[in-house]
Amino acid sequence: MGAAVLAKLRQHPVVVDRMKYTGRDVATLEILASLFGVQQVLVGDAVYASDAGVFSDVWGKDVVVAYTELGSVADMGAPSYGYTYNLNGYPLVEEAYYDRNSKSWVFPVTRAEAPVLASAAAGYLITNAVA
Repeated sequence: MGAAVLAKLRQHPVVVDRMKYTGRDVATLEILASLFGVQQVLVGDAVYASDAGVFSDVWGKDVVVAYTELGSVADMGAPSYGYTYNLNGYPLVEEAYYDRNSKSWVFPVTRAEAPVLASAAAGYLITNAVA
């Protein structure tokens, strides 16, 4: 979930009401996971800057509820929401060089990866989860 969703969720009346039985003042991610009946709650708190220098949340007001099985591809046990496949030997890092035109060091990197939504039935996307 995005950081904005977490901030609103911690103040939601139902969550606050359930918190009175935990002895805590603020809902932690572990407590939220317990309240929702899931194994883990993660928060995407990354930001990015536009060309104008305005910072925004990457996740915004969105939530992904997904079943994921931690393990290698060789495990191939339960279906999972998604994977990111990387080709063997990548990322490929080349020797750095100084570019006089841009007056900067350049560090060439070649990546070969593909995010794959493996099982749409294993997850949900909730957009604009908060006002």
